[in-house]
Amino acid sequence: MIPPKFEYFLTERGKALLPALNELYKWGEKQIKLDKCE
Repeated sequence: MIPPKFEYFLTERGKALLPALNELYKWGEKQIKLDKCE
């Protein structure tokens, strides 16, 4: 039996958060690199 397929899409309000989420992602990546250097 094949499970049902669901598709999700961001609303315009959700899309408006993408720049902020991208900055958080970049911050997290930087923190990981700093932790590896210690």
